[in-house]
Amino acid sequence: SACGLSGVLPANIDQLKALVTMDLGGNNLSGDIPIDSLARLSHLKHLRLTNNAFSGALSSNVANLVELEIFDVGSNKITGTVPREFFDLHFLEVLDISGNEFTGALFNKDDEMFKTYAEATSNLRIIYANNNRLTGTPAAAAVFKRMPFLRTFRVNDNKFDGKFDDDAFDGASELVEFDASNNALIGPMPSSIGAMHMLQSLSFANNKRFGNGAPITLELKRCVALKVLDLSGCSFAGAIPSNLFVDMSYLSFLRLATNDFSGPIPESIRSAKFLRVLELQGNAFEGVVPSWLVDELDHLEAIELSRNALGGFISDTWYDKTTKSVTPLPAYNERVAGQRRNVRLTQNPLFCPLPPWASKLMGASCRETQIHAIEPPVGGEGEYLTLTGEGFGPPRL
Repeated sequence: SACGLSGVLPANIDQLKALVTMDLGGNNLSGDIPIDSLARLSHLKHLRLTNNAFSGALSSNVANLVELEIFDVGSNKITGTVPREFFDLHFLEVLDISGNEFTGALFNKDDEMFKTYAEATSNLRIIYANNNRLTGTPAAAAVFKRMPFLRTFRVNDNKFDGKFDDDAFDGASELVEFDASNNALIGPMPSSIGAMHMLQSLSFANNKRFGNGAPITLELKRCVALKVLDLSGCSFAGAIPSNLFVDMSYLSFLRLATNDFSGPIPESIRSAKFLRVLELQGNAFEGVVPSWLVDELDHLEAIELSRNALGGFISDTWYDKTTKSVTPLPAYNERVAGQRRNVRLTQNPLFCPLPPWASKLMGASCRETQIHAIEPPVGGEGEYLTLTGEGFGPPRL
């Protein structure tokens, strides 16, 4: 690998009868990959051709690579569809086809192969299919049931535009990472999302039709092992269930930016004691800026709350008089006390007067409430009053 090789991979590569591992990554090899010749290498287990300039399509003859454990052709210029035969190679554990120009569907859930998964189970552990031009839906229940050991599944940065069946993740109990960001997937989020009990990283970011203007399903609450959750830019709306994060004690990165979430910032976030990054900007969250974000979350380094409808006064808890900064992080293991936090509160209708430090350190601004009229001017107990003026913030019942 990385030897400055160029030209094509010769068809007579099949004369290396005892070859077990071939790594030609990081060169400038081009042309078609001679699958027929490689398939005659009966001992070949590891094939790495990543970061070259291979082009053309992969033929269905990949089915003859029966001993293969690793197939890596990432970062090339390969076109055509993904051969279904990959998912019938019993020993294949790592499939990396990322960074190419594959089109069409990754899987066809109606393929007879996936309907008879019990007869020939795949041992795939890792699939990298990101950064291609794949369409349709990237996953279905039959697919995961055929690949029960799958742990890492990246399909981000494609053109997936389908809708998940409600049971799509029923067989994905071993999955640790699922990244479907930067696609065009259609919602709603399937209720089977909660079946992924071991999931540590989940991203549907920038699938603009995935939320469909609906709230997040409470089934997500069952993903108790999550460390990274990114649902930014998905068009979710409404209040977040108050107990959604109560069991997500391992959560480190929570990104829900650029949706239409409303209501208060969920108090269950305070259960994520190791949270490091919280991004809630570009929503319609209301209520006060909760002081427990700095009182209780001792690892929270970045708090982005800009462009919401947060009001009220800012607590002095947010300011450290000694360092003249936002309340810094406390000491923890090898981390010394005093590490700065990055907090942004721009474009929220906070109450005046602001503390003198809030504008400089957080970008906070406020608006004065002005009452022009009260109707009726005189009334008895239990009557409604109508206040006319400006600077009230969002109405509430």
